[in-house]
Amino acid sequence: MAYATHLNSLLSIRENQRCFDCGIDKVKHGVLTFGIFVCHHCSMRHQRYVSDNRLIKDLFAPNDWNLKEIQALEFGGNHPFGSFMSRYQISPKHDFLLKYRSRAALYYSKRLEYMIDVGKSVLHVSDYASNNPPPENISRG
Repeated sequence: MAYATHLNSLLSIRENQRCFDCGIDKVKHGVLTFGIFVCHHCSMRHQRYVSDNRLIKDLFAPNDWNLKEIQALEFGGNHPFGSFMSRYQISPKHDFLLKYRSRAALYYSKRLEYMIDVGKSVLHVSDYASNNPPPENISRG
């Protein structure tokens, strides 16, 4: 099933038009683990650190997507992920490995996975996570 229309609507959100990691305005890939939009260069950095490269998808190949992958971006998004991480003093400019291997990022990823599994489309994972906070000192891996 093609999801071009849905991907285009997600890309029309201002925050999703810029790479979450470097801020360039040429997003090309979705990182499903965190539900974020990134440029080609930053997607290569993500690919080096994931065990399953299928978790990084080309936004301009909508025929290669399935519903759960679309939901990862729909339930996530650059703004919700950034907002959640900022609660733990982690910004997009933080060291790449520290940012994505932090307990906060792991918690967000697990909440996103849970929301996809139960099909919660009315609530962003950052909203869910703020009502169910992770343990203290979560940013310290």
